[in-house]
Amino acid sequence: MSAAPTPDVVPTFGPYLVGMSLQFIFMGLIAKQVYDYYTTFTRDVLFKKVIVGALAVTTVVQTIMDFINLYRCTVTGYGNLLVFDLQNWSLWGEIVVTAIAGSVAQTFFLERCWKVTRSLFVVAGGVALILLSLGAGLASTIKFAQIQRLSLVPQIPIPIIMWLSVTALIDVILSVILVASFIKKKQFQFIPLTIETGSLTACIAVINLILYLALPGLAWHLIPQLVMGKMYAMCVMVTVTSRPGPETANPTMAGASAAGADDRSIIANSVDEKRDIENQ
Repeated sequence: MSAAPTPDVVPTFGPYLVGMSLQFIFMGLIAKQVYDYYTTFTRDVLFKKVIVGALAVTTVVQTIMDFINLYRCTVTGYGNLLVFDLQNWSLWGEIVVTAIAGSVAQTFFLERCWKVTRSLFVVAGGVALILLSLGAGLASTIKFAQIQRLSLVPQIPIPIIMWLSVTALIDVILSVILVASFIKKKQFQFIPLTIETGSLTACIAVINLILYLALPGLAWHLIPQLVMGKMYAMCVMVTVTSRPGPETANPTMAGASAAGADDRSIIANSVDEKRDIENQ
């Protein structure tokens, strides 16, 4: 039996290394965001704390897995690109871990949709799509584990296409629901952040899908793939931290004790805005 051909390093290991480097950088940013959240918003509802904790654990697990894989490919298998092509659990599982991170983030935004719509139809439809996306991500991991070789990933298009397509669709739907609700309630200040977070994750999934389909057998799709989980976590963290902290509502810390009527009015408006943000 003839040996497997040695893959070209530039379109295979190159994108892999770029994706790994980016996600390690993003892990540092997420760690800072998580620390700021838990030290600033100590009185947040349990749901938000659980979501942030779940994303923190998921991204740390993903980072550990990817570091193990990077060490395996660059140290244990130094100079042998066939080791990179013949992958193990640390890269197979990367797909389902990313799917879990995406599902947790989408659950957070779905809960926001429930708050602004109070629609059981929206919640039921969202849960069904999230479970479908998670199932497709798990199926992609199982299929990858069966073929083992990264160069053969184009041979398992159905679960991967379903996972990335449904993931992008969920992000778009959730963003549209939130934006439509904010427009209806004239809460225009929330629209830019909602569009930015929803479109970012959807674009990452679409780019991943396009590169996977357009360049079969190459690894350019690994760049968006390896950062998808981190992008979901960062979007949630930006959302939960882009609001006034508890000190904003404290008249003493805000200097209201020495302020006039105008200053007290400004503080009151800040408190109202903070309450509106927390209710979204």
